[in-house]
Amino acid sequence: DIVYLEASRGAGFEKVRSLWPRPLSDYGPHALRIGVNVPSASALVEPRIIVREVLALIDDYSAISAPMLWEDRLVGSIAVTRQPPRPFTEKEHALLTTFANQAVIAIQNARLFNETQEALEQQTATAEVLKVISSSVADTAPVFEKILDSCQRLFATEQMAIYVAPGDGLLHVAALRGAVIEAITASLPKPIGQTVTGLALRERRTVNIPDAAAMADMPATVRDLLSMKGNFSTLFAPMLWDDQGIGSIQLLRQPPAPFSDKETSLLKTFADQAVIAIQNARLFNETQEALQQQKAAAEILSVISSSVSDTKPVFDKILESCQHLFGGDEMDVLLVDEQGQLQIAAYLGK
Repeated sequence: DIVYLEASRGAGFEKVRSLWPRPLSDYGPHALRIGVNVPSASALVEPRIIVREVLALIDDYSAISAPMLWEDRLVGSIAVTRQPPRPFTEKEHALLTTFANQAVIAIQNARLFNETQEALEQQTATAEVLKVISSSVADTAPVFEKILDSCQRLFATEQMAIYVAPGDGLLHVAALRGAVIEAITASLPKPIGQTVTGLALRERRTVNIPDAAAMADMPATVRDLLSMKGNFSTLFAPMLWDDQGIGSIQLLRQPPAPFSDKETSLLKTFADQAVIAIQNARLFNETQEALQQQKAAAEILSVISSSVSDTKPVFDKILESCQHLFGGDEMDVLLVDEQGQLQIAAYLGK
């Protein structure tokens, strides 16, 4: 446990500010938890490490401290010193304890406020992504951009990417932010098994790398990035649909700053939303494709019914539909004549 000096007043504390942060053990067993009353620092028979170091920087002093406790958990303390030494009374000790309790209330209020604000920001971000999903059914790009906007705001990083695995065995980048991520994705598309995304999808879990340089079993992609860009922290959240891997979202921080459990959970939420966008677009496009095919078949049947004695209008309509549905540049209808030779019955092209 580490103790930090958060606020101070007086010339004496200005002289000793450099002593913090420091280990809690330097205060002696339970010193911060129960508080101390030091009538004279130089008179202590076994001075604590912190008392001895302060005494070396300033003249003799008396000191008193009161613990700041929340649900029996130590969160800090308030300390007062006097020079020259003059003992503190019981009333002064009781008053300092009151101030310590008030400080705890202030800390918890700030914590609850910040947690509430953080939760509201996260809920707002996920709601905004859902709104874009509902208004962009056929196209995933606006959804991906909104997800990256939210990640940039909530995760304190500008390095991120969304990857997709469309079923060709390769990993593709669908959206990205940041120069480091751009350098990573320069090698894509590549076989998904050679990527950290592949690991996340195979094991159906997030991959959290707090300190890339400290990894024991380092994937080749991580090793290459280390040599190219230096150390980093990174987090991958898999995108899964019906237990099938379809991509991932990656966040990266430089210098390394580990991602918390809350951040991991939030990134999973964004990954789930990205999956919804991908599936919505897939279903929409499949439905549109089926409708176009049905429409083309109906149009051909209509021509057949109105051109019983002449096949050319039917063949022309078939080629027109093929050009529309298959995107070809040249196409024809070939018939076998009575001599067994192929003849062009209809042609469409340049």
